[in-house]
Amino acid sequence: MLHSDTSFFDRPPALSILYAKKLPLAGGDTMFSNMYLVYEHLSRAFREMLDGLKAVHSGAYIKS
Repeated sequence: MLHSDTSFFDRPPALSILYAKKLPLAGGDTMFSNMYLVYEHLSRAFREMLDGLKAVHSGAYIKS
């Protein structure tokens, strides 16, 4: 299954809907994380290592 919120667009949609056609008997729960809170709980050295990095969120297909 492929899922994309297209959040990489210049004007991303305000919301998205994920509709499951087939559900597992157990598990498969959607979970959310507050990444600001996660960052704040990292060690100072790890935050400093991450601070200079950049991430690219793109819908482009990357061939491996």
